Amino acid sequence: GINAEYMGQVQIGIHCGPVVGAVLGTKTKLIYDVFGDTVNTASRMCSNAPLQSIRTTSEFAQTVIDSNDFLDAEMRFEGPYPIEVKGKDTIRTYLLSEK
Repeated sequence: GINAEYMGQVQIGIHCGPVVGAVLGTKTKLIYDVFGDTVNTASRMCSNAPLQSIRTTSEFAQTVIDSNDFLDAEMRFEGPYPIEVKGKDTIRTYLLSEK
């Protein structure tokens, strides 16, 4: 489960969807990075998350709930919490927490 003692001042944002990956740099220094709307949305979830929390989009929550593994999980989704997101208007979000 999520242990607040280890979370410190952490904020986590999660979204799911397509991304583009690329290797950037020179022969001596290579960096792998991912780009796309999915990454930007996850970043917005992170920046809008309360301290010591995990904020997800409704798309991620539904994907996890639809999986058979979620039935045995020790986590639950609280919400929905609508938030204003730059460039996206209002999005339904959830906070992931222990059962």
